[in-house]
Amino acid sequence: MVTATVNVAKGCVYHASWTPPDLWSPDSAVSNEDYDGMRLVSNTGRPLRGQPKLASRGSGKLDVFVAAAPRIGDYFLEVLHSTWDGQTWSAFKNISSFGHDQLFQSFNVAQTGSSTSQVQLVAYNASAYMSRTTYSGSDWSGWQTVPDDEEEGGFITSNEPLAVSTGKGTDYFGLRYNGTIARKSWDGSKYNPPGTAWDHINGTSEDGFMAM
Repeated sequence: MVTATVNVAKGCVYHASWTPPDLWSPDSAVSNEDYDGMRLVSNTGRPLRGQPKLASRGSGKLDVFVAAAPRIGDYFLEVLHSTWDGQTWSAFKNISSFGHDQLFQSFNVAQTGSSTSQVQLVAYNASAYMSRTTYSGSDWSGWQTVPDDEEEGGFITSNEPLAVSTGKGTDYFGLRYNGTIARKSWDGSKYNPPGTAWDHINGTSEDGFMAM
């Protein structure tokens, strides 16, 4: 099953599912709330930026994430999260803060570790450093900043961060202001390189890289 989502100017998010060989669901007559044959996930009532991001934690289980501006004209973003249990979508929940104020400039999503039941969110925070949090299917772990050297100046936040599962852990990638791509790994208990160090991939990138 393939699921597509789109957001429109009014802050609405929609989805549709495709089952091979040629069956789309729902059809265009489901309800007046639908958009071009796509089911309404939610109307957030807030300005959204960019396209929604999706992850699957197993058969019939989906997570959708959208970036929303707290107020019209705001540069920083909040991240909203909704889950699909195979029948209904949950209300969008703001996961940008867990007991403290946390705003972001861009974010990305990845399956992590050896289990597809976990989803990890990686984002550039307001200071242009990388932060991460993990969803187990019921709870979020809370935001943690990936250690970094202040002299590096953080990352170019117009390029989304990238997190890739290695089976036992996660590799993080970001684009530096000098055009180099920085990489740091997490094995489930410690970072490599340790401390604030990052590996830097040889060569430079003039146009940045595309986060998957």
